[in-house]
Amino acid sequence: MSAMGNLTEFECQELKEAFALFDKDKGGTIEPSEFQEVLASLGCTATTEEIAELVGIADAGAAGRVTFPDFLSQFQHIDNEDLDNEAFEAWKLLSGGADEIGAKQLQDFMSRFDLKLSPEETKATLSFGDKDGDGKFGKDDFTGIYLEK
Repeated sequence: MSAMGNLTEFECQELKEAFALFDKDKGGTIEPSEFQEVLASLGCTATTEEIAELVGIADAGAAGRVTFPDFLSQFQHIDNEDLDNEAFEAWKLLSGGADEIGAKQLQDFMSRFDLKLSPEETKATLSFGDKDGDGKFGKDDFTGIYLEK
């Protein structure tokens, strides 16, 4: 089984970006201190023991840090999961209930995570799912990308 396991390409890409947010030193692993830093930035406090337990859950090699394959393994789908419903819930979160996602919805969503997209980044992100070239993409386009293996 590949590191992707039963995750879609879209999910793997999203998890790669999430992993990069944790991997502050870009060393290819998430160290306990990096978990601590990310949790602190989210306003959470954790003891050294809690961080060690968190790392231990994902750390398949018992090396005291989490590799990207270890990280991916934590997000594998279980057999009875409803991926269509998961895609719909992800759509609702991203779109804010709108029928289409445009520049404003995308920028509003990203700002929740203190991420600011430039106009070029916004356009490039939207064009990924924009089938008709109107600068927006709809739920069906999103679901197709989300569920793509």
